[in-house]
Amino acid sequence: MDLIVRENEIRGLSAADLVVNVDLHEYSSIQYEKSKIIIEKGRQASEEKARVLEPFALKDEEWRHT
Repeated sequence: MDLIVRENEIRGLSAADLVVNVDLHEYSSIQYEKSKIIIEKGRQASEEKARVLEPFALKDEEWRHT
């Protein structure tokens, strides 16, 4: 099963316009109790790429209407 998931992830990444890497090697996919920590790591990684992510940002008004 793990091989199938990895293959699917690789296929998805190859089509991505932008990838924000987050080091989550110390967590498993069933550690739901660590979700706040994992989310924070993702937020920090996206902040490090803020300049690259800027073209994808929505203004507050646009966000409210989606």
